[in-house]
Amino acid sequence: MATTTAPEARPRTAARPAYAVGPRGWFAAVRHALDRPLTSYYLLLSASALLLTLGLIMVMSSSSVYSWNVYGDSYVVIRKQLLWVAIGLPVAWIASRTPLRVIRAFNGRGWCWRSACWHRPRPRWG
Repeated sequence: MATTTAPEARPRTAARPAYAVGPRGWFAAVRHALDRPLTSYYLLLSASALLLTLGLIMVMSSSSVYSWNVYGDSYVVIRKQLLWVAIGLPVAWIASRTPLRVIRAFNGRGWCWRSACWHRPRPRWG
């Protein structure tokens, strides 16, 4: 009588789909990558970082001559911009993590503040 042994159990891993070579395979790979749960978050984060970087580069290139003529240093204006970025990013992160009930609690106060600022007397020019 022959005895049989059970096949060794191998851990299962997620099978990678085999993509075809060429444009169809590339599109299928991109489509598969975009189907992940956090894709929209990473796309938004990377687009925001790209826009922030391009904006800082544009500020630096457009204000370097002005900074040199006025302050004697080409990087005065970009340092101010970087300071505000360093302040703004943590504040934006905190604001994104703030519960909705806290934001709604400030809604009435913000409306009163906006109304007070909107109806203040304005100076007349010329």
